[in-house]
Amino acid sequence: MALQVLTWNGRHILAGCLVGGVLCAIAALKYGDRFWLRISRIALLGLSINASASDTLSPFDARSLREVQTLAALPGSISSTLGWRDGIADRGGRFNSTDVVDPALPMRRFVLGGISACCVLVAYEQGGRGYSVQVRAFVQGNLGWTQVRLWTLWKPPATLEELVKRIGVADDGV
Repeated sequence: MALQVLTWNGRHILAGCLVGGVLCAIAALKYGDRFWLRISRIALLGLSINASASDTLSPFDARSLREVQTLAALPGSISSTLGWRDGIADRGGRFNSTDVVDPALPMRRFVLGGISACCVLVAYEQGGRGYSVQVRAFVQGNLGWTQVRLWTLWKPPATLEELVKRIGVADDGV
């Protein structure tokens, strides 16, 4: 069983700028107040800036992934996000799996990953009092890699095929 968390991608900011700008413009028209007109222009300017900087992301497709068994096989920005070299042990490496902590060891350990031209899936163990396996899905966009999904498992998968089956994303186009 996997717990699924959808990541927040900024669409709420776009909607907030649009609604705020329209409401301020209505207030300016109704009350004839220049203050509200200026505020509406600022809000709508924020909307246009945010819309122009938005990223176009590919859908996540787990069917095209090939299994990788080392952090070095992941794109550099993703392995850096995970804390490679200082905050995560590579597959089979020593790490703090329980709440008895050795400060010389990381709290996380890479389990396995899947990679394609536009998608990356990464599973890693999170040690400590509440041991778990975290799974992150990334997609490639115009602005680089973006995390689009996060799952929590309680047992590490042995293969990429098992991982995809357990999180249920084989063909859901997320």
